[in-house]
Amino acid sequence: TLYGLQVSQEPFGLVVCRQRGGRVLLNTTVAPLFFTDQFLQISTSLPSHFISGLGEHLTPLFLDTAWSRVTLWNRDMAPAPHVNLYGSHPFYLVMEDDGSAHGVFLLNSNAMGDVQWNDLDYADAKRDFTFNKKSFGDFPEMVRDFHGRGLRYIMIVDAGISSSGPPGTYKPYDEGLKRGVFIRNATGQPLIGKVWPGPTVFPDFTNPETHEWWHDMVKDFHQQVPFDGMWLDMNEPSNFVEGSQDGCPNNNLEHPPYVPGVFGGRLQAGTICASSQQYLSSHYNLHSLYGLTEAIASHSTGPPPLPPQPGASPRAPCPCCRALMPSVPSAEVLLFNLFGVPLVGADICGFRGDTSEELCVRWTQLGAFYPFMRNHNDHGTRPQEPFAFSPPAQAAMRSALRLRYSLLPFLYTLFHRAHSAGQTVARPLFLEFPTDPNTWAVDRQLLWGGGLLVTPVLEAGQTKVSGYFPAGTWYSLTGDSTIHSKGQWILLPAPLDTINVHVRAGHILPLQEPASSTAQSRGKGMALVVALTPDGFARGELFWDDGESWETFERGDYTE
Repeated sequence: TLYGLQVSQEPFGLVVCRQRGGRVLLNTTVAPLFFTDQFLQISTSLPSHFISGLGEHLTPLFLDTAWSRVTLWNRDMAPAPHVNLYGSHPFYLVMEDDGSAHGVFLLNSNAMGDVQWNDLDYADAKRDFTFNKKSFGDFPEMVRDFHGRGLRYIMIVDAGISSSGPPGTYKPYDEGLKRGVFIRNATGQPLIGKVWPGPTVFPDFTNPETHEWWHDMVKDFHQQVPFDGMWLDMNEPSNFVEGSQDGCPNNNLEHPPYVPGVFGGRLQAGTICASSQQYLSSHYNLHSLYGLTEAIASHSTGPPPLPPQPGASPRAPCPCCRALMPSVPSAEVLLFNLFGVPLVGADICGFRGDTSEELCVRWTQLGAFYPFMRNHNDHGTRPQEPFAFSPPAQAAMRSALRLRYSLLPFLYTLFHRAHSAGQTVARPLFLEFPTDPNTWAVDRQLLWGGGLLVTPVLEAGQTKVSGYFPAGTWYSLTGDSTIHSKGQWILLPAPLDTINVHVRAGHILPLQEPASSTAQSRGKGMALVVALTPDGFARGELFWDDGESWETFERGDYTE
């Protein structure tokens, strides 16, 4: 075994050591254990100050260990420093001074385009599983047209179900009420909150009957509009009133003896009452699992009725879910990969407010290397699609997109490795070079796998960028330069039409001729980039299946 466990009776605590070398990784005897019904406290010493993880928060790659506090309680709000955000990821990774590393998972029992994403604009009165017959009258035909061109369509589905319509006018609510699938308040009635459509109720996805109801609603709507996946949103769960329209009871679940450091100071702030009842337990015990349970219910809807490899992308994830947030700095993309959430990215060019043309170009260049790439912005902001900018900006964005599409076979293989072996897709440098302390705090560069290093420009007015190159030989992906590094920072030219991408010696990358969609790209010719070490060695991997079917790896229907 890699680790040894010692149990101390007086004082009570656990000590976990690495067998090789005897280093103490976890020692809870340093302070008393508090174990009560509504307050748990466990303390441990740390073998290093280089601690990363415990999301979701707007933080640097490594946390401040000088008595700083991080709070895990899903919350729908614009990202701000030092507050709890959309998801909960109770995992931290420690980089030790000799380059070793260990992770601790706190398990609580409780131009080109492939996909058109749609916010609530399509829905009738912003209600799930409806569409506006006036502004989206040809909605089903539009989606079929996408399919005819090899494209996909994903629509937003909010967690809250409208409850304000007259009886018999809105099937999801009428059927859900009849089948008892909604979270209940202290009186046993469905808890009524408020989200985009107005008064809303919230499905209880811990209830097996809710899964059947959800499947029926998805199937019914899919028969009208043949969508390819669902963007699950507002599932912290988000609530525009505090707790419910009737408030929350005055009890020890709403006002526990110890309130964690949540933004707003109250558990029900921005969400539903902690004392509301779900099938398995109180919402107090299940709150940060809401997005996960919705994702499980949504994933089980296909196939059928959804097509091969449907998307179910929750905004408020728990460990092992996908993630989607309005704004994700590059460090957050790396952190989510450490959390086991490889499909993650920002809204390129930003969701709120307007960015400049230059920064939108730079963001698109960085976004080309997000595992999940999407451009999406708010109402009232100016258009930020590539065609909204000048011809030089369009050319730079097109170049970034074409570069991403040429690398899709490599990216697809990385996602296969994430699925089959739990590896990262976007990787911080310290994960690949743990014995080089200079990599530990690098959060403005990223690796795809272990062999492709991306050094983006993140500020306006810059035509050069400094990047750290771990020891070894690095080849520019364009083939015009070679860096022999001893482990050093190097200043790189970076005009507006350029993003610096380097291949590590010893790696082989599969490429494909880019086209305007993945469906078209898959029919194009392939090539290899072979980056030899000084002694002439290189290795690589390609995973290839039909790109559509479920569980091809498990069935052996692939080439590798």
